[in-house]
Order: sequence, then C-alpha cells, then structure tokens
Amino acid sequence: MSMIDFILDEHTFRPLWRRAVSETTSLRTQRRETMLYFESSDLRTSNFFELIQHLLKIKGDSSFWTIILDPDPFNYFHENFKKFPGFVHNSHNTENDFFEILNRDPGGNPADSLADNGQQYVVMPEQGEWIIFGDRSWDTGVLSGQPDIMKAAQSNYRFFIEPVEDFRIEPYCSPAND
Repeated sequence: MSMIDFILDEHTFRPLWRRAVSETTSLRTQRRETMLYFESSDLRTSNFFELIQHLLKIKGDSSFWTIILDPDPFNYFHENFKKFPGFVHNSHNTENDFFEILNRDPGGNPADSLADNGQQYVVMPEQGEWIIFGDRSWDTGVLSGQPDIMKAAQSNYRFFIEPVEDFRIEPYCSPAND
C-alpha cells in the first residue's frame, strides 16, 4: 500500500487548488513557443515521473503536488468521496507510490481514480519554479518554467510533441468554490 494519501482537509487543499488555478490561468498569456508540450496521458508513465524527479533535483526541491482541477474537486470529488483529488509526493515516496495513488479507487468505483477520471491536472513543486498542466480533452499537456528548467526538460525527456494547432489552455474552475 502506498504511503501517499489523498488530501483530506479543505484547509490544505483549497490554497493548493487556488495556486494551481492561478498558475494555469497565467499559462494562457504565455507565447506557445515558450512552453513544451506532451500527451496528457504521459503522466501515467515512468519516463514522465523521471522528468518530474529531474526537475525537482535541478531546483533542490524534494516534493511536488498533484492536483486535479476537473472534475470539480469540491462539488464532485469531495461531495462523493469525502476527500480531495490531490496529494503530495515527498522525497521518501517511490515511483510505485505515485502510480498507486494515481490509480487508487477513491471510494466505490475504480473508474473514479485520479488517473482515469481526472480530466485536467496540475503537477507543481512546493517552491513554484515550474508547472505542468494536462488536459485530457485535448490529449495535451504543457510544461512551463524558467529557461534552465525548460532546457533541462528538453535534454531529459524525448517525448515532447508539437501542440495541436488550435490548442487552448482552458482551466476548469468553479467560481462558487473560489
């Protein structure tokens, strides 16, 4: 069993959710050529996990957060499962821990796992030097960060792609929950 668990309390989740929404919204104004693109399903691969670990190492970070933005964390996920769709992966957690929590049944239906039901997600380090946003409806994700992060990512991950021509970052956020 994983040593990682879902976030249980709103006082922990809400500030992370706000940060994820805010940083995702800021991606809308970035020039396309300043971001790196990948298939949103890459989150479920060992190669992508290794990329996250590499980015953490570059900045001396030891943990990262994964937050699901859609489906609605408050009115859907918490309402149905009494927990929030997010978790922290610390330095002592393993790759297996990461995949176990992504695929864990949150309560009553394995199809509601973060990996299967998360339509939009954010991965971000505690210090905020970079952000990963994925949107399954476009089958596209983006990485944005400082130039050293972007260069390191390009050198260490060979699965970046050209974005879909009309790809747009449209973060889901429920105004009632802000």
